Amino acid sequence: MAPKKPGSTYVQEIEQLHNVVVGMGEGPDRTNKEKQLYRKVAFWEEKKLNKVVYVANNEQTPWPLFEAVGLPVLPMKTKKESGHRQVGDYVCCVFIEDGRPGKPKSYHVYLPLVIERKTCEDLHSSIVPADAWARFKREIGRFHEDPRFNQMAIITETTLKEFLEYKPKIKINKVGRKVYNRDLPVPPGVKRAKIAKCFVLGAPVLFAGTTHQATNMYKNLIRQTIIEQYADLLGLE
Repeated sequence: MAPKKPGSTYVQEIEQLHNVVVGMGEGPDRTNKEKQLYRKVAFWEEKKLNKVVYVANNEQTPWPLFEAVGLPVLPMKTKKESGHRQVGDYVCCVFIEDGRPGKPKSYHVYLPLVIERKTCEDLHSSIVPADAWARFKREIGRFHEDPRFNQMAIITETTLKEFLEYKPKIKINKVGRKVYNRDLPVPPGVKRAKIAKCFVLGAPVLFAGTTHQATNMYKNLIRQTIIEQYADLLGLE
């Protein structure tokens, strides 16, 4: 049996194919070569690229990413450790075996994808009340300011129908009085408007439905981010 090729060999082959495709004109030959490049990148992502997901310290019950989809997890690095403020709930880092001339043998790169995780109640309390929405917009702003990232998504473990129909329970304070106007029923049109605002601000809401579907959605987002942005990850022209 022939020895398995290391990840660095795949990186070199991806670069060679990429350069060939970039230099080709439109037509069936380029389409066939692009398919070959896609298969090479997809195999590299699945079999040769190590990944780790950094989870925000305020996530009390994080997704079981390792158990559910095989993604290792670590606590998100603090600003003192990384030089950056913590952004989002989940970010992924990939570890690349390279070895090309002028490149280190290995290095790590943050994927440009930031994920906010929300339950139905979390989503409502984050984007519907005016004061909470103002805070959440500032969080989206911090994402835009971080040079490591260019994509943000909110994955919620509910459906659009459930979210539009959701009616938070009225909270009762210590003396038995109802508190927080944010818990009053909100018209579906207001919720749809906030979902649209998230999209406009570059943080679309993805309705996964369940925790199981949410973890699989995140894994697929990681995979497709790598496949579609491999050139940036590898520093290719």
